[in-house]
Amino acid sequence: MDPTKTKRPYTIGELRAWEPKFRRFIDSANPTQKGCHLWTGGWVNKQGGYGWYRRDAERYMAAHRIVWALDHGVVPPPDVAILHRCDEPRCCLSDHLVAGSQLMNIHDMVLKGRHTYGERHPFAKLTAEKVIAARRLHAEGEGVCALARAFGVSLGPMQRALSGKTWRHVVAM
Repeated sequence: MDPTKTKRPYTIGELRAWEPKFRRFIDSANPTQKGCHLWTGGWVNKQGGYGWYRRDAERYMAAHRIVWALDHGVVPPPDVAILHRCDEPRCCLSDHLVAGSQLMNIHDMVLKGRHTYGERHPFAKLTAEKVIAARRLHAEGEGVCALARAFGVSLGPMQRALSGKTWRHVVAM
């Protein structure tokens, strides 16, 4: 079952009812060098490594969202993201958590360089060296189609790499 797809969201009353048991998980965590308290219960790697708490067979909730809800007295709606200032998905220390939007989360990810781009992207066919070479050849008059063929990519990705729409972090030296 996908933990993000729950039958009915937990209420703050339900969370408060089993708070003592939940807090035992948090209190048993050893602080990391960054001061994070890592969730020691179950976690789902395909969901970004976030800790998940399951109280019954059909409902799950991310551990960091539970901590935030218990500390603020309200369950955050699904469109509110609970962001980790520490960038540790399993951290459940309330000082490291802040409510925000998915857009804020993405902006933070890009600012801190945690997103996949360039050669770090698992499907990248080009490398920084190839992009520099293609841009140099294009400046010398080589056509986009010929470059795409030579570097083993289709026309669209080559056009975007040459224009700087993608691979903008690559600058010729």
